[in-house]
Amino acid sequence: METYYEAMLDAVESPTWILRGYSGSFVAVSALGKQKYLHVVYKENDQDDGFIITAFIARKYNRRMIVWSQNS
Repeated sequence: METYYEAMLDAVESPTWILRGYSGSFVAVSALGKQKYLHVVYKENDQDDGFIITAFIARKYNRRMIVWSQNS
């Protein structure tokens, strides 16, 4: 995932979707291409502070877990 470092930061700053995570975390999802989505799991301490837990690439994202969409 080191090659996706900048993409991970961009996904958290301006995601396409934000999904509800577990234990107070969120998942920022950003499209990388057709059926290729970068998922960045992160937790916010306050409005200006937080940390990334993990990141992964998947072919799908869970539409039922969306809490925010860029198009809304």
